[in-house]
Amino acid sequence: MIRSRCGDGVALVLSPPLTQADKLVDELRRELGEGKVRHYIIGSKGKKEEAKPLVGILKRIKDSMMRRGEGLVADEKLMNELRALLGDDLVSGVKPDCIIPYYIAWDDARDYVNKMGIDEGVKNALMLITNGFESEGKRITWFGLDYIPEELVEEAMRAKSEDVEGWIKAYLSIVSKLDLDGGVLHDVKMVFKRFIGFIETSLPVIGQVMHAVPELFMQMGTVALSFINSLTKDEVHAFRDIIDAVKSLKALRRGEDLNTLGKLIAYKLAVDMEIPYEVVHNVLAGFARLADDVLRDIEERLDIIEIKSQSIEGAFRVYDKGGFESDSEAHPGILIINDELLIQGSVIGESALETYRVVTTRGFNDLRNEVLRRLNDEGVVVLVGPRGIGKTTLAAYVTWPLFREGGLGFMVNVKDIEEVGDEFTGFIGYYLGNKYDDKYGDLLVVYDPSTTKTYSLADKKTEVPKGISNTINTLLGYIAEDERVRGRVRLLVVLPTDIHQALSQDLRDRLGKYVLNLEERGFLKDPEFLAAVVMEYARGCSIDYGEAKALADEILAKFSEGYALIARLAGTLIASKHRCNIDDARRVIDESRGNAHYFILRYINGLFKVDKNPDVAKTLVKIFALRRPFVDSASPGDPILTPSIVELMGVSELSGWLAIRQHDLIEDSIGELLKCIVSEG
Repeated sequence: MIRSRCGDGVALVLSPPLTQADKLVDELRRELGEGKVRHYIIGSKGKKEEAKPLVGILKRIKDSMMRRGEGLVADEKLMNELRALLGDDLVSGVKPDCIIPYYIAWDDARDYVNKMGIDEGVKNALMLITNGFESEGKRITWFGLDYIPEELVEEAMRAKSEDVEGWIKAYLSIVSKLDLDGGVLHDVKMVFKRFIGFIETSLPVIGQVMHAVPELFMQMGTVALSFINSLTKDEVHAFRDIIDAVKSLKALRRGEDLNTLGKLIAYKLAVDMEIPYEVVHNVLAGFARLADDVLRDIEERLDIIEIKSQSIEGAFRVYDKGGFESDSEAHPGILIINDELLIQGSVIGESALETYRVVTTRGFNDLRNEVLRRLNDEGVVVLVGPRGIGKTTLAAYVTWPLFREGGLGFMVNVKDIEEVGDEFTGFIGYYLGNKYDDKYGDLLVVYDPSTTKTYSLADKKTEVPKGISNTINTLLGYIAEDERVRGRVRLLVVLPTDIHQALSQDLRDRLGKYVLNLEERGFLKDPEFLAAVVMEYARGCSIDYGEAKALADEILAKFSEGYALIARLAGTLIASKHRCNIDDARRVIDESRGNAHYFILRYINGLFKVDKNPDVAKTLVKIFALRRPFVDSASPGDPILTPSIVELMGVSELSGWLAIRQHDLIEDSIGELLKCIVSEG
């Protein structure tokens, strides 16, 4: 019949994917000749605008055949539509009556099952497929064409019924999550296309046939983890949808490849995203072969990025272990290098590149252990003490071992949540609601407003700067005073004495049972600790412990605040200016008469050798005035000027020091100096 209809013309077989049309094509080529039969799989060019109208044409031809009760038929108008869709290469020479639609329509398969005398294996397979899909209210569809791929029937004939049920469940899950029948969501589509482009760059062999790219499967996990690091907050959600969907692909594996339903998913994605089928197929096959632990790594990386992305600039920031190690904003003025805490030289010493060990005496370690014990038992600790005694360093020293020993999943560094209290509490609820504390470890919230000062009004009433009281109120109300939260989220607050004393009586009462007063308890006023600090910062000098201890005693006797900072500066002066002569440092301490600001200004004079060149003082004042507006918005260790600007103004030596935001007490002292200069005119 085909020969009589086509004559010397060309036959064109049109089919959806994964039929056995190729067998028909082979038979026709033997009958009509090799060049007389063409086959086109609808969607094989990966274009949705082509696939939908072609499916419509397929239906029209089949409906015409059914109505007329005769062979194949197509009119000239239809041929013009085909030519516009497929081009002359496929359609030229094809006679209207030689368009052959090839597929098993879903309803035909349903009718076939009920016929007598058919192969029992085929019947059972068709029943498994149709009943399995229809029990979920679904069918296999290809752009509106309901059909059953013959390759699926053959697979079902060889499989157990429970396996077929598993395939159907996995297939429908992926189709639903990615909305493959309705059109992939824009965000998911864009991320998937970018991911495939990323893979094509990393693994150029991705478009080759399966057996040629075994390295694809070994490298897919590594490439996916690398790609995740480039995702934005919104893209993380889309990529998670993709990963959640493709996890079901494991149920659609057939040996080293995908089974028919897995391949159909690849076809749907390829057409929707307009990407070659071979590329999408290989990517999905690669995902299907990923080991469970690799998939867990991918999911965990997505979790970490999504958790950290909840941060709000200027309000609070979330850190994982890696972020805590590498981001100095998590611990201003402190570096973590080779598993060791170090003080940045730019905050204390002469060189921005120089670092100093965090001094840890027995007393300092006992204090850390006390804080850790309280965090574990009570969930909340409030460290209170004068400025410059080492509270911020202690907080970092407490947090780091929690990360290092695996008990801490994430740390939240709170800045000011007065305007975003709901967002902050929403993040806490999100973390706990997803049971991330069970999966990754505790959440530690740290609030350290040490860079903020109280101020006095005309009536001498001391007030707390804007935002601090509301932030503390939110932290107490949602963490410390909520038993459901406090056992799962720990809170560490670091308050300078002046801020703590200026809080309302209500807030002080609510904080009371959690306060660890470092001054009253003598913590960080340990002369052994301060002597060790002096010796660490007097680097290169052979200082007798007894001399360092005597200097530490003097610092504690004369100063009410900043004794840890003063011990650091004294050690630096001994090493840099006084050529290891401890007596000169002792004289500066004596002349300061217990005034930390005066001592710090003497330190700055010594650092820049103002006594040798008085003109340097004038230049320093200009630089101090230039950098002053940027101090309040930065943390210790942050750059606030560029060294080149400082050098242009006439200071080349230690330009890096002036370009960096220094310790609070140092900046306070510079501010007091500028006020004096302004008042004197």
